[in-house]
Amino acid sequence: MTLGTDALRLLDTIILNEEKSAALYRHIVKRLDNSADQTFFEELAADEDRHAKIYEAIRSKFRGTLLEDVEEGDEGYVHLLIRTNLFSRNRDGEEEMDSLLARMDLYDLAEKMERDAIFYVLELQDLYPSIASEEIRLILKEERKHLQKVFAKKIDQQR
Repeated sequence: MTLGTDALRLLDTIILNEEKSAALYRHIVKRLDNSADQTFFEELAADEDRHAKIYEAIRSKFRGTLLEDVEEGDEGYVHLLIRTNLFSRNRDGEEEMDSLLARMDLYDLAEKMERDAIFYVLELQDLYPSIASEEIRLILKEERKHLQKVFAKKIDQQR
């Protein structure tokens, strides 16, 4: 299998997740009364916007080119990563966000989004190591910090 199509589709999925995560964090801000929590989610949204731009820049470098081959058997795995992400239902805007918030606690949802972001970064690194390794390492470090902050908020809530 050639990497071109699936790598670019995986990058598109990651970009979509970053953009939708930022939008969801902003949607959460509108529902909160506590300014500290609003600031927390606004900062996460700004970082996710920045990550999306970094991924878009990476993707634009490879537009129309084949990057490399992946190991046999990884084709199905990459396809499942693309099809089963949190935002794969293709609903837009408020309806999708309200649906997610109705099913999960704010911080559980934030934890899921940050864990997914870390997972996607690690898979991108593993499957396609030649893709912008320095930028990917930076994003991974920031996503881990996000998850750490979410965990801290969840612990504070339990007190």
